Amino acid sequence: MSDRKYRTEDFDLVDLYVTGNPAEAQFIKDMLDDNDIASFVRDMEISAFPMSAGEGGEHRIVVEDDALEEAVKLIEMAIDDGAITDEGNFLHIDE
Repeated sequence: MSDRKYRTEDFDLVDLYVTGNPAEAQFIKDMLDDNDIASFVRDMEISAFPMSAGEGGEHRIVVEDDALEEAVKLIEMAIDDGAITDEGNFLHIDE
């Protein structure tokens, strides 16, 4: 668990990235935490029954809206470096 102190004022949260791979979701969260970007993984089950094998649902990476641009760059770098696959999708990118 990270002992980082994140700011406490109000901010908006954004669903940034979705993957079906729970290990990749955790990797991304850890990478963002290591770069002082507050984040969490929101598991979205697609079944009424919890599943622990295979792809049981979506795993969404959620970040603060003011860290969006930096988080996108870090995830894109991880994909380019082969640290994660390119099978996930960005959900929110400012135009």
